[in-house]
Amino acid sequence: MKPIKVASVCAGLMLLLPNFSVSAVPLSNNASSTEIPDTEISATETPDTEARSHNLAPLETPPPMPTELPGLVSRRIKRDLSRRINVPVDDLRIVQSTAVNWRNDCLDLAYVDESCQQKEVQGWNVEVIRQYSDNSWSYRSDRTGNRIRLDLKASSAQSDFSPALSQQLLQKASAQLQQPISSLSVGDIQAVTWNDGCLGLAEPDDLCTQAIVLGFRVIVKDGQRQWVYHISADGSQIMQNAIASSTYDITGIFLPNGYPVSPESGPQIIFQGQSYDFVSNTASTTMLSADGTVRSYSDAEESVFIWQISPEDVAAFESLLTQQNFSHFDQIGYISVGIPIPEGTYVMTGAGARVEAYYNNSIEMPEALRPVLEAWEEIASRQSTEQSTKQLTHSPQ
Repeated sequence: MKPIKVASVCAGLMLLLPNFSVSAVPLSNNASSTEIPDTEISATETPDTEARSHNLAPLETPPPMPTELPGLVSRRIKRDLSRRINVPVDDLRIVQSTAVNWRNDCLDLAYVDESCQQKEVQGWNVEVIRQYSDNSWSYRSDRTGNRIRLDLKASSAQSDFSPALSQQLLQKASAQLQQPISSLSVGDIQAVTWNDGCLGLAEPDDLCTQAIVLGFRVIVKDGQRQWVYHISADGSQIMQNAIASSTYDITGIFLPNGYPVSPESGPQIIFQGQSYDFVSNTASTTMLSADGTVRSYSDAEESVFIWQISPEDVAAFESLLTQQNFSHFDQIGYISVGIPIPEGTYVMTGAGARVEAYYNNSIEMPEALRPVLEAWEEIASRQSTEQSTKQLTHSPQ
């Protein structure tokens, strides 16, 4: 086996972002923003026109959208992101903006229990990047920037990672890491629904309240190292995921929400390793069943290899996953800082987690993951002495 892969109510949001509650346009009592029509009604109306106006209110036709993103919208978006991730505005650059007709005044990005007025809202879809970083952020805005929303591109994004929440996190991290806030910034953000009060960071003997907690995984950086934090949406719980925090030569990124955290071949499969080679565009997969059956197959071969390990070996491997807190690495991908273009990626799935590592000649991942990888490679290497072969006529189950 070849080792290796790898973003409340609207009013509440506006309270957190006071600079955005001031509009360049008068606000009505029934809407968060109001467009000023290009044309004004003449001060003198003919009786006939006035009579008609009593019977049928004229339709307001919004002015055409500008061909380029207005500077005011650009400045408001960059100022908002600057506060969220604690970097200077000058470090942010808008790389793409597209005029969009949103279907409602929530900009098609409603929060939980938020009531949205169903009306067409002209606006913008904007992508922002930070200099010298691979991270990008997607924003939605109305046409004037009176209303902006960070799109975390996550189906479970049920709350907004606000500037206030960002500052709470950075203050906590500053105290824990004994570094000034000015040296820290927020990297990747992922909205999460935790299944317990320990925010997914329970140790084997911990007692956690069984409750749904909305929150975020967040990467905090200092320019050399990075730390993974779990934070509840209201900021009442902030916990460092120390075991998943990477060293100086490894960068962590969050995988897109929706990736499976259980092997795809069924509940009887307790662990799965998949290697994807970018050069040959092929994949190989090895799966371990609860009864000790191991299956291995590759896109490049016509056969599936099957062998057996003992119940004791299965129990020892499952115990290792628990001991190394494998679930704490869920939805994180790792890549070596020195890799220009990775040759492939290795994915490990099981025990409630999915972990990736990009590679060239070797895997780069936190030390706590290495015992798991080594034990898994040892199981996979037994193919040479204990294998039996059959024709691969369909995907192995």
